[in-house]
Amino acid sequence: MTTVVARRVIKKGKTKGVVLAADTQVTSGYTKYPGIEKVFHVSPEVIIGCAGRVRVLNVLRHGLKVPKWNDKATQDPERWVVTKLVPAMQKSLSEAKALGEKAGWNDNEGRFIIVVPNFMCAIGPDFGVDQTEDEYIVIGSGDDVALGALYGGASAVQAVAAASQYDLYTGSDIMEMEVKW
Repeated sequence: MTTVVARRVIKKGKTKGVVLAADTQVTSGYTKYPGIEKVFHVSPEVIIGCAGRVRVLNVLRHGLKVPKWNDKATQDPERWVVTKLVPAMQKSLSEAKALGEKAGWNDNEGRFIIVVPNFMCAIGPDFGVDQTEDEYIVIGSGDDVALGALYGGASAVQAVAAASQYDLYTGSDIMEMEVKW
């Protein structure tokens, strides 16, 4: 799997942006492959961090048709993610045959962090949107170690680095992206 972290940048009590960090390792069986970007822009306003199946990441990174971001989206970004972005993700994955079904619900075999202006959330395998007002979101196989590091005051990159020390599926080559608003 992987470890992806999104941590709010807070100055004078207000969120001014988000720093995202992720390892770049893919593991297949006992083989590790470096150099996969797991945090990426799919439009000027939308950044996705992916953990899980590489095929899901590939389809979203290269085939997602992102709905138009507009003034309505700015006023209620959670609603836009739930009603516009998630259906577009489902459609792209379905068309690419990268969407399964488990117990009667769609399963993307991945987990995502979504960052849009003034909003961040996690999306699970069932496409449920988990909004949080917490300072950080962590996904992937190293999430427990990264979460502990963040709780202890680590930066996003330091949290992924900590996970890479204790999680076989999190690599030590880490990418970072900062978004300001």
